[in-house]
Amino acid sequence: MKKAVQVVGAALCAALLLAGCSNVTLPTVAGDSTSSQTSSEKKTVVSQSPSSAADSKAAASSQAEVSSENANDRGSGDEGPVNTISTDSEAFNKKFKNNPIDERYASEMSTLITTTDIVELTGKFTSLWNKEITHAMEELKAKLETTDAEKWSKIQADQKKWEDGKAAAIEEIGKSVQTGGSVARVTTATKVMEYYRARAAALYRILYDYEPDFTYAYTK
Repeated sequence: MKKAVQVVGAALCAALLLAGCSNVTLPTVAGDSTSSQTSSEKKTVVSQSPSSAADSKAAASSQAEVSSENANDRGSGDEGPVNTISTDSEAFNKKFKNNPIDERYASEMSTLITTTDIVELTGKFTSLWNKEITHAMEELKAKLETTDAEKWSKIQADQKKWEDGKAAAIEEIGKSVQTGGSVARVTTATKVMEYYRARAAALYRILYDYEPDFTYAYTK
């Protein structure tokens, strides 16, 4: 896994803050469509560490009351193949850190060498995180639609803002990629996956307050 992680790490370090990415193809997310999903009216801070300025701008423009604190991009790759998600709840952080999607991603990533394979795998897991967003919203709806209609309405409105800003946020991620070719493809695919993953984490953080033992849509 270390070799694959180092490939992703090197790719991420190679890409920061440059407008224009004509050689970059943004990944397609299966099942991605506008829907009524969102976060809470109270502030839930989701910190992705390490991350990038592009992630910060994308998150700020599209995640309403969810914010991302950004540090440096991956360096040696010792942090693992995904960003660390931090919120105001250490218990939630621990639960999310052990989610089965990241575990599977790390396992499959450990077998890959070529950038093409890494991009394809990352696109696959972007789609999985998109499904988690939908699942988290379904669970929140079940918990709140009848018991707290006002809060559920705010959650829906916030998610609509995220959905409406998603295309621009992903475009901004693409524009932040400095290099071209295979390195840019790996960097872009990884950042887009993390964008969806952070959104899912924000929604699950809300759900955690109502159902600490929540389960993910993904099953091993």
